[in-house]
Amino acid sequence: MDVLTKELISLHGKEGLRAEQWFDLMIDDVLAGFGLKLTEIPADAVQEVLFNLSGLYAREVIRAAPFEDILGPVHMDLVSQYQQKGTGQFFTPPSLCRMIAQMSLGDFRIEDEPRLIRVSDPAVGAGGMLLAAMAIILENCSPEALTWISLTGIDIDRRCARMFPVQVLSGLFVHQWQIGELVSYRGNTLGNPAEWSTVCHYSRRDLPERPQPADHPIVKKAVAEAIINHAANDSAAGQLALF
Repeated sequence: MDVLTKELISLHGKEGLRAEQWFDLMIDDVLAGFGLKLTEIPADAVQEVLFNLSGLYAREVIRAAPFEDILGPVHMDLVSQYQQKGTGQFFTPPSLCRMIAQMSLGDFRIEDEPRLIRVSDPAVGAGGMLLAAMAIILENCSPEALTWISLTGIDIDRRCARMFPVQVLSGLFVHQWQIGELVSYRGNTLGNPAEWSTVCHYSRRDLPERPQPADHPIVKKAVAEAIINHAANDSAAGQLALF
């Protein structure tokens, strides 16, 4: 059990909040630091605790390898600790994430005339698969290559749809790197894409062509079709769809 999990468990019951509620508030607090507006401002006593929690997470990101999945294990520990059965969530182990990313992106190189390469995960969880993809690209190329990567993650779970962008943006911020585009949707990948809600949409300012807004129906439809077509053509790598 890592230090962040231990701290969250120690907070269980403080200010009338469960450990997993503190976890959700911490995730929202970090996202707010990246510009996502909060729907509700926590009380002063809660904000003080969140300041310390977010700082603890930041220190973990600094100590970890680039794009290491930190929040996924915390989520699973909390689910196990408080016996939240029936969620049906089983995150892909990091070693398997890395293997799939290596198989899909092992020969990735920046072209002479680079273009935006889109990578998506239709059940993103904490973002482990896409984090592994970022790490592989970084190893094979250079941080410059990340500026030509567009990541899209979709998950029906509110926490997951936030953990994913938190981990990507935190890794980028710590190392002062850029990414081409980052999109996180909350919704059912197998359902109507028009019903997906956009949690986060970031793109670098100097892209040759500005991306369409993530909420645009055409964008959502294209993402859904690309995932389905990729999975049908290559079921072995269906979790890491290139489109």
